[in-house]
Amino acid sequence: MKTCFLFILLLYISCNTAATNENILKNESIKITADSAAQKGADVNNGEAKENKISTTNYKYLNQLFDKMIQFATAHKNDNLYNGIIDSSFYHFKNMYATYQVGNIFVADKKHLLVKRFITEFEGNGTSLYADLYILKDNVFEKLVSDTANMGYVQDTLIDINLDGYKDYVISKYSGTGCCPRDDRIAYLYDNKNGAFEPVAFFNPDFDNKNKLIYEMDYGSSGEVSIEKYMWSGLTKIKVESIKPTHVQDQIGTMAKPYTFTKTIYPSKQTFIINEVPLEYKKTKNFEYFKSYQE
Repeated sequence: MKTCFLFILLLYISCNTAATNENILKNESIKITADSAAQKGADVNNGEAKENKISTTNYKYLNQLFDKMIQFATAHKNDNLYNGIIDSSFYHFKNMYATYQVGNIFVADKKHLLVKRFITEFEGNGTSLYADLYILKDNVFEKLVSDTANMGYVQDTLIDINLDGYKDYVISKYSGTGCCPRDDRIAYLYDNKNGAFEPVAFFNPDFDNKNKLIYEMDYGSSGEVSIEKYMWSGLTKIKVESIKPTHVQDQIGTMAKPYTFTKTIYPSKQTFIINEVPLEYKKTKNFEYFKSYQE
């Protein structure tokens, strides 16, 4: 264990020595060496004992990775932009790694820190993400966001999702269980006024960036779900319209024939019966599923 600590310490010192204040993107990669106890743990063959061992050691090392991220990020907080990674996949049953990005991630006059820890705890269960977002205030990192995507994690990205000129942080999940489309996303919208973030959820979204519109289909069987249309207003998505199959006396599963659709306008909630779905809705990726009840 002492050897592992000294190895990490030497790497940490060498990274600090090599750091400069050039206004360019920098990268760092650190490899952690496994200790003998961890190697022994990897050889446990008893089913239940092995599962418990995996669980406890994984979360122990997740916390250690987080501490290292903060140390390395603090060493580079004066850089305009710095990317780093700690790869601990060498631990076999501790299949995890962590990345961080520190500096002018979202805007030129404020510095943030994005720490991401990834873990594949059990074979076949996919990867989990533990994400934390900080702002640098008075030379100290202050946490703004903490999120976990531990079921069906797909990806996370920095993108200007609300089209206001600033990047946002978006996490995407798709559950491995369920009957129906389930593209689940959470976006942390950057607020340039204070450097903080506003969480906004999306489900089965389609984005019409040209017109600043979002279409979302909710969860359920075809014939039971609606498609809702939203528009952006700063950091808020506002519902403006929705369509759904028309049911007899609004009873789910009792379709009115010939098939029609109910269109609702918001915020008035005024409804109209229409015979044909507007073209804008037909262009959404889930429209074929939406109307498949007619087949």
